[in-house]
Parts: sequence; structure tokens; C-alpha cells
Amino acid sequence: MADRTTIETISAVHPDAANGVVHIECSTGSDLALLDLRAGAVSTLTLGLLQAGRAFKNNSEAFSGQPLALTGAAVVALEDRRTMLELVLDDSLRVVVDIPDPAIPALQECLFALGELRGETTSRASRTVKH
Repeated sequence: MADRTTIETISAVHPDAANGVVHIECSTGSDLALLDLRAGAVSTLTLGLLQAGRAFKNNSEAFSGQPLALTGAAVVALEDRRTMLELVLDDSLRVVVDIPDPAIPALQECLFALGELRGETTSRASRTVKH
């Protein structure tokens, strides 16, 4: 029987196109684990993890996300005439998000707050930098 390893955190993911693998560096608590995942298994793992993630309740107190850069966004129309938001993350990951009408004001508030906070940070930094 194989030993079970519990991955605590993933610290790095490096695609290696020449060898057709993705190198994954992760922590198993006190040890470092180095995993190689064949390119063909990446999409299966990604979809499987998305489905498995539904089993866990959202806990707003414990942030366990991976920050991604939003590099593009568009409104897309599906064949059934529904409109959704397409997000392009890190220039490569495309996610189509259905935003129900009641959630639109909350999304607008978040985007407004983000703009305001970044504006404050930029103006504060420009005042403290000496030329």
C-alpha cells in the first residue's frame, strides 16, 4: 500500500515544456516535496480540484487563494442569449463567470473600493518619494 502524503502549501509551479511536465514545489509540513505532473494530467487535475473544492465551505477568516493578475475582461454572449463576464488571468487562464443580477452592485462596490484604495496608495507614495 502506498504512503499518503498531505500537501500543506504549494510554493512554486514551473512548466517545463521541453520535458512535458509541470514541476511543483510544495511543503508537506516539515518537509519539502518536489512533484512532476505530466502535461496531459494538468486539465484533469484542475477540473477535479475545482469540483472537490465545492465540498469545503467558504471560510472568510482563512484566506487560501492564489493571487492572479487580471489581464483582460470582456462581456460574452452565450448561444442561449445569456451574458456573462469573461476574465483573463495571467494572460492565459480564461474563466467565464456568471454574475447574477443581485451580485452586480456588490461587484461594483468592490471595484470602486479597489480603485479608491489604489488611488490613496499611489498619492501617499508620490508624497513620500523625494526627487
